[in-house]
Parts: sequence; structure tokens; C-alpha cells
Amino acid sequence: MLVIKTIPVTMYEQNTRILIDEGCKEAVVVDPGGDIQAILNELPSDVLLKQIWITHSHIDHVSGVSELLNSFDADSIDVIAHPEDDFNRENLAIQAQMMQFPYSGGFNTTQSCNEGDSLMVGDYSFKVLNTPGHAVGHVSFYCDNKQNTFNETILIAGDALFKGSIGRTDLPGGNHQQLLSSIKEKLFTLPDSTIVCPGHGPNTIIGFEKKTNPFFA
Repeated sequence: MLVIKTIPVTMYEQNTRILIDEGCKEAVVVDPGGDIQAILNELPSDVLLKQIWITHSHIDHVSGVSELLNSFDADSIDVIAHPEDDFNRENLAIQAQMMQFPYSGGFNTTQSCNEGDSLMVGDYSFKVLNTPGHAVGHVSFYCDNKQNTFNETILIAGDALFKGSIGRTDLPGGNHQQLLSSIKEKLFTLPDSTIVCPGHGPNTIIGFEKKTNPFFA
């Protein structure tokens, strides 16, 4: 079974996610935005952290990457993001200074992901979906295997789609029309029953958002 844990971190209550294949005892952390000890407390001692996945490198999503890596043998953990996400990562120190946000230091990715790629958590496969608009190089991760905490297909949506809302587009690299297209073409084509795990706030469901989200009504 795939276990999905959600840990809201920092003053922005960004949803860091831990994905654990209970059979293989392997884990992935998605968007470690800070409060690393709280994340480590949710990682079972018998589980091996294999990768860190990044939806996009805004400071509230990746401020804790360096600290998390330093808590393990960093060389054994892959850090994966879209290649265009470099644009965001190059400005993290400036982001931290402007927002007075705690920042554990810079980091490098070890692997790139692109549209249609498959990323693995043990035996579970997640498809990479390019969903720019909130940020350059923003990606979401979709798993169609229902043997998980929610017994349903799941989408790790980053800051593309929220319950009743969408990501802001007024930051550098943001594009409102591009985000609307990303959601309509990549996310709203997923099964209506798909559980959406957003970067902030509560989970939602694709079918519910298609019917009620005010940006698409």
C-alpha cells in the first residue's frame, strides 16, 4: 500500500507530502518547505528516503531541501525537478530575503523530469504533468494506482489547483492564461474521482473543481 502523509510546514502552511511504499519500505518527500524535524518525525525509522520531488522552487516549497539532505547521506538521495525550474531556484536567496523566510541554503537537482515521465515510489508509478502558469517549470504528479491511503487515483498538484481556487500568477514567471490552460488540459482531463493534494489547504476532487471552481464556472 502507498501511504500519503501531509505535513503543513512554516507560517505559509505549505503541504509537504511524504509518500511511502509500505511493501518496499521506500519513501519520497515532495516539496520540503521547512520545519524539517516535523517531517523527519513522520518518516518511519525502517523506511529509506530515496528521492525528493519538487513541484516548483518557490521558497515556501523548498526552503528545507538542503537541511533535509544534510539529515541523511545526501549522495544517496535524488532531487528531481523540471529543468525550467532552474529559473526559480536561482532566486531563492532573494525570495527568502524579500519574504523574511527561513532558508537552509541552496541545493542542486540530480535528475530532471519532463511531461510524461514516470517517477517511482517503490513499486508505485507517478506520471509527471507539466502545469506551468503559477511558476515556470511547475509540475504535478499523478498516480492511477488506487492502493493508497485514499483508495483513489491521486494528484500531487503543487500550487496549480486548490480547493475552490487556483495558484496566484503575479509572481515572476506567472501567467494566468497559461495556468488556466494547464488545469483544463492536464488536470481536468483526469478521472473526476481523482483526489487532488494541493500545496496549501485541504484536499479536493477533480470532478468537484470542474463543477464549482469559480475560475472555470
